[in-house]
Amino acid sequence: MLNSLIQDRAKFLTSIGLQAAFIGDEQNDESVTGKKGVEGGLFYLVLGTSESFMDVTDVDSYLQV
Repeated sequence: MLNSLIQDRAKFLTSIGLQAAFIGDEQNDESVTGKKGVEGGLFYLVLGTSESFMDVTDVDSYLQV
């Protein structure tokens, strides 16, 4: 249920022009999660559950200022 809400929010934010993405168990798109996506800094806002972020092996690659 929570993942669906987060996915819907990411889709809405994208629809209004923000570069937003969802990460989580249900995200299978390598262009979102891979080197050209979240890890590459393509998105302004990354949404996911706390568990999704805890599963990231290289957290520093997700965090950019």
